[in-house]
Amino acid sequence: CGSHDVMQISRVTGYLQDVAGWNAGKQQELKDRVRYSVV
Repeated sequence: CGSHDVMQISRVTGYLQDVAGWNAGKQQELKDRVRYSVV
């Protein structure tokens, strides 16, 4: 759609959360996480 008004969410223990409300430390932890693909 080309919109720059987007929300990043994360699933923590089964619940979706808007990460905009997280403090800077938690937001950095999210960026530093290593993601794995289970096939």
